[in-house]
Amino acid sequence: MLAMAWGGQPNGNSMFRSLCFTAVLLVCASTASAKRPPPLTDPLADTLPVEVVYDQRELGVAVDGLGSFMMKQGDVASMLFGGAIQHVQVKKAEAQVAPFRDALVGFDFRPVMEAALRGRLARATDIAPTMKVSFYPADVDAETARAAPRALVLYPGYFFDNDFEYLMVNIQANVVTRSVTDRGKVKAQYEFSRLYSFRYPLVNGEGENLDRWKRVPAETLRSMIESGIGQAADMLAFDFSPEGGARHGNRHPAGNR
Repeated sequence: MLAMAWGGQPNGNSMFRSLCFTAVLLVCASTASAKRPPPLTDPLADTLPVEVVYDQRELGVAVDGLGSFMMKQGDVASMLFGGAIQHVQVKKAEAQVAPFRDALVGFDFRPVMEAALRGRLARATDIAPTMKVSFYPADVDAETARAAPRALVLYPGYFFDNDFEYLMVNIQANVVTRSVTDRGKVKAQYEFSRLYSFRYPLVNGEGENLDRWKRVPAETLRSMIESGIGQAADMLAFDFSPEGGARHGNRHPAGNR
């Protein structure tokens, strides 16, 4: 049983023909413990809350590549991800991505992602036979963490890499167990962490990457993001389906896909 709560193909043109899309399933190991935890069970639990956290309001730039949001254990700073990134890098990336944000005015990533997850999670029965899926603008507070000490937390996002070589749609999935300190701080341990990423790379073209992306029509850019949302959600759903479990065996935080 799946409960939901609130807390197209790109058109053809010469620029799009110079793009090809690839689905990339990226895997990272949990750093919560030095000891390798056991594989997860199928399903993860009889009942498990699924929390979708939208902490990104507009198109971002992954300043330091993929590493900083692989585990999604930090906060978003100006919608740009980075561990020890310098202020000048952030300012440069903000200026570079501004024209694309302008082109995407009126496009809301969240309802498109919500619709995709609503359909796909119903097929992801290896998460839990009974799921309540909730949507939040930020990580949950102490009260919610106490009520749901174990959860599957999803962080969707859409980005350019810092060299503007590709556009990507990501869903970071973490299975966490949580506790709340006496001071009300939520502490999480990661049982499982996996990044589902769908990327559109630039290939076989001339000129600077940024300028080539600027020649992509706004409607095409939106269609690419919408298609990427569906592809990333499909990867997540397959990974937690009986077919995905049978193909890959027991799920382990450090297992390859």
